Amino acid sequence: MKLQLSVKAKYAIKVGLAMVAVYGIALGLDWLKPTWAAFAIAFAALPGQGQSLLKGLDRCGGTVFGCVIALVVIGLFAQDRWYVMLTVAVYLGVMTYIMNGARHAYFWTVAAFIVPLIVASGVTSSEEAFNKALFRSIETIMGVVVWTLISVFLWPQTNAGKLKSIQAKLIDAQRGMLAALSAHEGSYADSHSAAATGIQQLTTALSEAGLESYEVQQLEPAWNRYLQLGRQYSALLNRWVNSEPERG
Repeated sequence: MKLQLSVKAKYAIKVGLAMVAVYGIALGLDWLKPTWAAFAIAFAALPGQGQSLLKGLDRCGGTVFGCVIALVVIGLFAQDRWYVMLTVAVYLGVMTYIMNGARHAYFWTVAAFIVPLIVASGVTSSEEAFNKALFRSIETIMGVVVWTLISVFLWPQTNAGKLKSIQAKLIDAQRGMLAALSAHEGSYADSHSAAATGIQQLTTALSEAGLESYEVQQLEPAWNRYLQLGRQYSALLNRWVNSEPERG
């Protein structure tokens, strides 16, 4: 009798295997803190390959960026804690402003919290600060790389199906908008909200699927044109509603 594992079981096995692997590598190389690699897997490990790779890249990039900024702050104001606090406060404010509505919001989120973690970690010398920033970056990258390899070669799960599913729901919502206006069937507001959500989800899914599928990359101009037309379609129907208030 052949054992059939569920999708959840396969995902759990992959995460567990990745955790064991990164701890083994970090402890074998006597790296500073293996939990940093484990944290990278915990936050970047998502069922779809594209989702994981996109979030993993944001995690790695944000960590390296934040570590560099932390070293700059420590190097400039090592002897004055008030300047450190003021600089970090301003930096966090800028990062918070940038991450709101940004396409790679997770990158800026990671870049934001890494700086106070290193600056306020009680380092007593520039060498200690450099080592902490270096190993945090290396172990985060290692965790993402290990998880990416495992997710690609062991029970890979793509986002192609998700892309098609979101597209089908978006088409249904757009049909509902037109039906609500022309035949007074259903709620225009509900259909419009569903279409807006579908466009947003499709934009994200396209980025994720494009990282894992050469076919999606080749058709990316067509997908982007489809998204542009979808936004124009919603805007056109909104103008219809605004020109005839009694229909809304």
